[in-house]
Amino acid sequence: MKLNKVLALALSGIMAVSMLAGCSTGNKDDNKDEQVPVADTSIAGILNDELKDEKIDAVSFQYSTDLQDAVEQVLRVNGGLKKTTQGNDISDDIVTYQEYSREVFGSLGSKASSPVVGTKVAVSTQVNASGKTAEAVKKEMAQAIADLVKGLETEKEVGNLKYTYTYTGEVAMVTAEDNDMPVYLVTAVVTCKTSAPVEK
Repeated sequence: MKLNKVLALALSGIMAVSMLAGCSTGNKDDNKDEQVPVADTSIAGILNDELKDEKIDAVSFQYSTDLQDAVEQVLRVNGGLKKTTQGNDISDDIVTYQEYSREVFGSLGSKASSPVVGTKVAVSTQVNASGKTAEAVKKEMAQAIADLVKGLETEKEVGNLKYTYTYTGEVAMVTAEDNDMPVYLVTAVVTCKTSAPVEK
């Protein structure tokens, strides 16, 4: 009698473990539907090629895994990368996350009407869910970033003073799917350091 009771308890334990394992497996299958953004580091090369074609040599871009981490963190907070994701909202959140003081590209470095010694950071995020090929989208995004940095110069004379500018470019790209539609996101960050002017 005692043996039967022990066997019954053992079988109950085995069944309970099996049920828990089944539940665990079910959760794993559900998680497969979640779209995790995937990085695409090739954007840096495509962007630098575009800058070369446009004869823009004041700044070049490196792929930044730190920026990518910031983008992914911001996307997690915002519920993932979707067709409705707004690029400017992502830029604002990245600025907050990275503790930047965001400037517009039009006031960066040599484009500024009144040079200010110090460091400025400009951020731009593009989201594309047009259905075009990945290569076509990356080309369009590279062209858009090139337009933002066009006109930047490493030196500028204001009156009898000459200012020197140093630019650093970072870029990160992630992709995901929203209802079987590929969505691409590229964030570009340009940091400009304006040195103290010297007399001509």
